[in-house]
Amino acid sequence: MAIVPIYRLRAELKGSRATVRRYRFSREPTPCPNPHPGEDNEDPETKWICEGVAFYAWSDQMENGVVREELQPVYEFHRCTHNRHQYYYSLDKDRPDGPGWKKRPYVAFWAHAEDVEDGAPPVYRYKQDTSRENYALSVDPEVEGWTREEQPAFYASERVPVRVSVRPRENGKGKRKGNAQFDWTFDPSTVNLAYGSVLEFVPAPTCSFVFTDFKIHKGEEDFDEPEIHDERVQVRARCTTRGKDYKYMVGVRLNGHTEDIVGDPEIVNQAPTKL
Repeated sequence: MAIVPIYRLRAELKGSRATVRRYRFSREPTPCPNPHPGEDNEDPETKWICEGVAFYAWSDQMENGVVREELQPVYEFHRCTHNRHQYYYSLDKDRPDGPGWKKRPYVAFWAHAEDVEDGAPPVYRYKQDTSRENYALSVDPEVEGWTREEQPAFYASERVPVRVSVRPRENGKGKRKGNAQFDWTFDPSTVNLAYGSVLEFVPAPTCSFVFTDFKIHKGEEDFDEPEIHDERVQVRARCTTRGKDYKYMVGVRLNGHTEDIVGDPEIVNQAPTKL
């Protein structure tokens, strides 16, 4: 099982349709633009613009080889009206009210039906205040121009995982001593810390190192004291200032090295975007 970012994508519209905003939510920032190729109204011309990470959910129902019964499938429904795609997401496998909705043949992602994690943000379903019945998801409790369903559609993950990779550079001319000998990668490089999420740094697959230090040099008032373990670093965001950029320093020790290596994550905490 893996906690994965769920990206929000908006259909690009021009001219008089500019106020009609259609959204889809995907584990991929660039998903297939055509969910039902070969069918009528397939809309191959739509350009989907990735607006960032909306929230975090699960790719499947497994954790360390054990099924987590509290995780439920979130289904994706699709229809075309006026030659335009519309999307709807629900824990209910039955199609929503209205003509033309079809359930995709796979689970979009997995989430909690109940509030089982401390600080996990509720994800609300919104309907745009127009006659076209456009739907969207948001962790914001109010969105101007949209009507929210009373109860959350589901709950996202409280954790925001960032996979850290540290790799020694190959030998070559101009090689310098110190941290310049190593390349760092932080995935994802853009995160969304929504409503008290826990920022969690873990080693990327095939990486062999232990964490030794973690410091916040910019915006430390917005975080609790970090918990530093060999295999992960966790720090809870208070989110007193949403959309603020922060500055971290991560310390690790690679196998065979006696000195700590410090990395400067190139991570941006995205500002919340409005529907």
